[in-house]
Amino acid sequence: MKLIKFLAASSVLSLAACGGGGGGGGTTTPPVVTPPAITLGQLQGFWNGPVTGASFGGATVVRSVVLSDGAAWLFLHDAQDNLVGLTTAKLAVSGQTFSANGARYPVSGAKAETVTVSGGAPSGTAFAVSVRGTAGTSSLALTADTRYSTAVTRADATGNWRFTKAGGTIVANWTVDANGVLSGTSTLGCNYNGTVAPHGSVAVFDVTLTETCTGSTTQLSGIAKLNTAKTFLTFGLTTADGGLGEAVVAQKQ
Repeated sequence: MKLIKFLAASSVLSLAACGGGGGGGGTTTPPVVTPPAITLGQLQGFWNGPVTGASFGGATVVRSVVLSDGAAWLFLHDAQDNLVGLTTAKLAVSGQTFSANGARYPVSGAKAETVTVSGGAPSGTAFAVSVRGTAGTSSLALTADTRYSTAVTRADATGNWRFTKAGGTIVANWTVDANGVLSGTSTLGCNYNGTVAPHGSVAVFDVTLTETCTGSTTQLSGIAKLNTAKTFLTFGLTTADGGLGEAVVAQKQ
């Protein structure tokens, strides 16, 4: 009888030592949840907002276009809303961030500056972007402009358009016909030929342009976008190698 009691007591001790006989146990580590990678589709749209931090070519406001392939066009405006420059980059995503090397082109014709553009996924209608150049890092607090999803038509670009450069000393007149064919001249004696066509089903035009001035010819391509009233057409254009870029705001006549 004593032997049976001793064996029973030993069994209880063994269970206690092994953690058995109760509801205890080790701590369970929750699984690590990795957020899904961002896509270029999340970045596309019209994004507008103020500039803070380092000088960004004199810009206080940026009005930008990001296309579905990651092509980014940032139009730089000063405090008086004058167009002072253009920045272009081809964004690439990796995990939760995007980045790209790009270029900033002053409308003054000064030498282009190499920049780095980076950021993360938009949060609702807010989009934080950083641009690093020789002056340091500029922060762009951008907000979505829903006009991007409303497709433009050829008729929206049809008509006569005029813009000035160099403080108004150079005047150019462009005409876009019903088929999207662009032609024009400037007071410098330059001739222009090209095309303006809707970019898919969004509020952007694809543009090609040949500029011929005093025997030299420059081939450019890029985009254009209208203001809400459709009275101004903003063009962003670069050469194929990115060595030259131009941005102009043309007013409908």
